[in-house]
Amino acid sequence: MTKLGKPLPVKVKNIRRTLTSYLKEKKIYVVDAEHEVTGRGFLLKIWENIASVSLSTAIITEELE
Repeated sequence: MTKLGKPLPVKVKNIRRTLTSYLKEKKIYVVDAEHEVTGRGFLLKIWENIASVSLSTAIITEELE
């Protein structure tokens, strides 16, 4: 998930693709906030996704300022 309107940096796409592939191999369901479409506020969407799972991972790089 990035700030509204910005495309994901290639580094983040690669990390996310690798992580998603690994988790699916382990039969762990992946919820990607970027693909969740809601009409609610952006910060609320982030919070609801964090609060609804027992394990979460955030990918933070200098390109996501």
